[in-house]
Amino acid sequence: MITKDKDVTAEMDKGSMVADSFRSQQECSAELALAWEYAKEGKANYYEVDGYLFHRDKILGESIGQLVVLECRWTDVLRLVHTSVFSSHMGPKKTLEGIKYSFFCKGLMTHVKKFCESCRECQLIRLVRINYKSSITPVKSNVTQKNWASIEKDTWAVLYGLNNFDKWIYSAKVEITSDHTPLKYLNQATPKSHKPTRWTLAFTEMESFHHPQTRCAA
Repeated sequence: MITKDKDVTAEMDKGSMVADSFRSQQECSAELALAWEYAKEGKANYYEVDGYLFHRDKILGESIGQLVVLECRWTDVLRLVHTSVFSSHMGPKKTLEGIKYSFFCKGLMTHVKKFCESCRECQLIRLVRINYKSSITPVKSNVTQKNWASIEKDTWAVLYGLNNFDKWIYSAKVEITSDHTPLKYLNQATPKSHKPTRWTLAFTEMESFHHPQTRCAA
């Protein structure tokens, strides 16, 4: 137990030293001199908290506090966000979004894409995906599958129209006129997904009429 407590204390001391070093870099950096002036004057969304320089931004309507990072620390931030367990080697866009929720690195956008492209793990993942896609053999749809593809489009169109006017036709008698029998495949075959199943139940309460060369209407 004593050894464990010593390890925890050592890690805390190490973290405190890193934090103090980062704060000292912020304070002494000529790169952030103007930003510090803005923070003191309350301008350009810069502000100070416990000796650290922050920047305030609005993302998706939410006010976010971002720790201002020196250019010499950009690689550390990129590696932290890009290789995080929660990020899992995301692309440039997602990596940049992850950075903006915690850090402010003005001018970093141009470096994100280059960093992601140079990531060895990302290159390996991309190579595996390419090999996987090339090994897939296209499969032609059989007659039943083609029928389902057709009926799914037709039933969706009909129900979409009905749903738009359901408040006007509620409890009214609905008749469906089409150039094919809409319920033919719904009644004679087992739906292959949950959507056709719901459509089948919806159509059972409606009368269906077959009229060749007539567009589907309700």
